[in-house]
Amino acid sequence: DFLKALSNDIVRAKYFVVSNAEDQKSLILPNGRFVYPVSEDKPIETIKSDNVVRFYSKNKMYTGLGLATKLWMADYVSSGDFAELAKSAVGIERIAVLRADVDDLGRAFVSGFKHDKFGEKYITLSRTATLSRQLSLFFKYHMNYILKNPQFRLKDNGKTARNATVVYSGGDDMFIVGSWNDCLELAIDVSDAFAKYTQKTLSISAGLGMFEHSYPIARMAYETGGLESRAKNVDEKKDKIALFDEEQVYHWDELKNKVIGEKFSVIKNFFDNSSDRGKAFIYKLLDYIRNIDEKINIARLAYLLARLEPDKKDEKEKYSEFTKKIYAWALESDESRNQLKTALYLYVYLEREKEAKSNV
Repeated sequence: DFLKALSNDIVRAKYFVVSNAEDQKSLILPNGRFVYPVSEDKPIETIKSDNVVRFYSKNKMYTGLGLATKLWMADYVSSGDFAELAKSAVGIERIAVLRADVDDLGRAFVSGFKHDKFGEKYITLSRTATLSRQLSLFFKYHMNYILKNPQFRLKDNGKTARNATVVYSGGDDMFIVGSWNDCLELAIDVSDAFAKYTQKTLSISAGLGMFEHSYPIARMAYETGGLESRAKNVDEKKDKIALFDEEQVYHWDELKNKVIGEKFSVIKNFFDNSSDRGKAFIYKLLDYIRNIDEKINIARLAYLLARLEPDKKDEKEKYSEFTKKIYAWALESDESRNQLKTALYLYVYLEREKEAKSNV
């Protein structure tokens, strides 16, 4: 109970001290010293105490008196309850784990500072230390801002911050748990922010796994780690994300522009404005597209699309345009077909009705 309470203090508190005097919330350190959080309205009084050995500020530019040390920590928490995170999801009640890290960082440290004129001498300890420090700052400090200020949304849910909790973010990698749609949207925000932060000189790869909230967290971590590894090892280019399983791996631009910006947008626009097309229609589409290698399913797909054509002229034109795109994407190439499947999955997940409480 004490360690649980202290963990909550570490997340919420902004100031900490190492002192020679014990406090009711203190954790014992070697050499007879103690560390404990202090109230935000009393940092100056605390730092002036004769018993204080060291003062720490977390995510604050607090300095002075020769005692203050700044700590950066990704401490964003919307909820520590996985069931609550699942309930906050749009559509299907699932949580997701997002794991990501920087691609080829070792190579960047070894050869990132080489210069035609200066050669190996251009690689200095100070430049390497600066790169390490700035990367750590992105994952530890800027990650809080990215979580608090969402940019990308699959569907506007009226919320202003992510339903997510940072398990770990620092160095060159992260581990975040949240509602499934927030984690997917967050992944895109992180990719965009990192590209801007590094001026596209470095890239990041990620794995995103979707789970029921009761699934063991250790298994979530392991399986999502496998997806992250898959994203990094599909080819030498890396800079990708593996969504939900090892078959759905996309370069970030492909996910944003082809899967979501193109195919998902067409699907969402059509079904959001078509009351006559239910979920059964979408599931049949998915079934035929998944098994399109069986030639009979090409005919079934064409028949399914043709027989549901509406009678009204204005609706017929819209439907014809929609079916032409679906049929073309399904047959164009393996890449296009996979993009279409993922786009359909995303729409189904977003529009999935909430499960009854007894099933959650």
